[in-house]
This record gives sequence, structure tokens and C-alpha cells, in this order.
Amino acid sequence: QPDSTIPPLFGDPRLPARFWNKIKLGSAPAHRPDLGPCWLWVAYRNREGYGAFRWQGHIHYAHRIAYQILVGPFPHGFQSDHLCRAPSCVRPAHIEPVTNLENVRRSDVAAVARAQGQLEPTAPVAIRTAVRTYIAAPKGLEAV
Repeated sequence: QPDSTIPPLFGDPRLPARFWNKIKLGSAPAHRPDLGPCWLWVAYRNREGYGAFRWQGHIHYAHRIAYQILVGPFPHGFQSDHLCRAPSCVRPAHIEPVTNLENVRRSDVAAVARAQGQLEPTAPVAIRTAVRTYIAAPKGLEAV
């Protein structure tokens, strides 16, 4: 069980060197400079930009491995919201566990639809409908 009182640092030995070799330090997101720099996955990424890492004989999302090893277990049924909006980022401080509905509400897809006047910000059913195809699309990786 990770010690949540110790903030994860880049190169933390709780993850193997082969994990850290696949990351480069990025810049802090312009919209959230308080988050600090992204840890960008530069190895294989799926079509949505999420990194993949082989861990204990299975392929997993790299950001989920980093979160679970450096912070702790991901709540059952929750999804990862990248606060930095960079899907290749694996920095645990940039990941927030959220419900599917909250993840959809915060998503870039929903934001674009709202900006185009296609969705009201307070219409969760409409948001779910608008992004159903995106969410249901196979991502090619299993969740941890």
C-alpha cells in the first residue's frame, strides 16, 4: 500500500526504471499552471493518446499504473480525469478519479458541443447522449 503522505516525485523508485524511461518532462498546462509540469508518456499510445504499459503480464493504461502504485487504489467504477487535459500525462497529481458522468461533463467533447450551442451545461442526459459513441468506442486497453 503506497504512503499517501509522500507526494510522488518524478523517478520514484516504486515504479521500475523501464516505466520512467518512457516519460519526458513536459511543461505545466497553460490553463492550470498550479499543477506543475506534465509527465508525458512517449512510448506506445492508443489512438486517444493514452499510454500503455505492460505490468504483471497485462497491458494497462500507464497513467492508471502510476496512480495506483504512487497514490493508491483507484475507486471501483471511477474513471481518470486528466486535469491537465493531456491524455499522455501519467503524473498522479494531474489525475483525478471521477464518475463517468463527471468525466463526460468535464470532457473536451462536451465543452466543444456547449461552445457550439449544441448542449446546455446543465443537461447531463444530453451530454451523455452526445458522447455515447466516443465513450463506447473500444480503447484497446484494459482498465487496472
